[in-house]
Amino acid sequence: MGRSSSPSVDRILLFPYVILGWVALAHYIGFFPALGIVVVVYILAWCAEAAREWRNARKACEHGIRAGARGGCQVCLAEEARMEAEREVQAVDQARRQAIDDGAKRLREEEIERLSKAWLSNTEAYFQMTPLQFECAIAELFKRLGYEVIQTPFSNDGGKDAIARKDGKKYLIECKRYASSNSIGRRDVQIFVAAMQDEKADGGFYINTGIFTRTATKYAAINRIDLYDRLTLSLLVNRAYPISADASRANVMCLECGAVTSMPVLDDPVTGVCSNGHSVSSNIVKANFRIFSSSDIPYCDRCGALMKLVSGRRGRFWGCPRYPACGSIKPLTRRGLR
Repeated sequence: MGRSSSPSVDRILLFPYVILGWVALAHYIGFFPALGIVVVVYILAWCAEAAREWRNARKACEHGIRAGARGGCQVCLAEEARMEAEREVQAVDQARRQAIDDGAKRLREEEIERLSKAWLSNTEAYFQMTPLQFECAIAELFKRLGYEVIQTPFSNDGGKDAIARKDGKKYLIECKRYASSNSIGRRDVQIFVAAMQDEKADGGFYINTGIFTRTATKYAAINRIDLYDRLTLSLLVNRAYPISADASRANVMCLECGAVTSMPVLDDPVTGVCSNGHSVSSNIVKANFRIFSSSDIPYCDRCGALMKLVSGRRGRFWGCPRYPACGSIKPLTRRGLR
């Protein structure tokens, strides 16, 4: 087995070139006396370090062989080979674990998007949403039905939650995430009609998770307003999502071996066992569900408005149209409501 040259020997071979380089530089800039001292100190330090490395390289190993593995000690050579093999195994294992971690993250994002869309296809999910989620979900329903939808700010919306356009006509959308016992009467519908008149809308949609009174229903009928309540919301949902999908189970990747396991999606994380017997914790809960827009425009996390492209010093990004009242931003590649 050939022996590699000692680092100290390599350094010593470079000394003449280093000295010549320093001298040439000193002569060029005209600071020969001052720089000469620096050169001498630098060379002395270099020589001391090279001598130390040379002594260490020539020092006998614990088995009595000078220079150890470099000197041909078979025990040291075997130990060096063993340690190199361990390093290779560790590198392979680290690469494997990194690949599993990356795959688990990709799978999680894919599952959240899949389950979120499945979540929106079930009418019961709308009764459990927050008011902001409900407005965004209804806006997404109308997008899927072919409308161009622009959401208004989450608060101070002027009696409308969104403006929708289709076939050259303009519509207003109002959403109320109420309890099942809450009712909306004629007065609330009248406020909506006033907003329609201000916007010169051709019609309107009033969606409510509670109920409408008879007077509200009659008044809406003569003012070109379609009403959807707790009993009829399913008609709208089924039109947008003809096939209802299951959002109760998620595919989760085992971080130990990479096996994929189906686990229930609940309010809190659950644990299980993969096909190889490793413990697996779910990384998807119901709170992770969000609105993925059928368009490329994401929703603002704070006020629910559709964001707009903004050009900044570091490039383009999504910004809330209500800036500076709302300063929410998102990278250009992100989509959905988190």
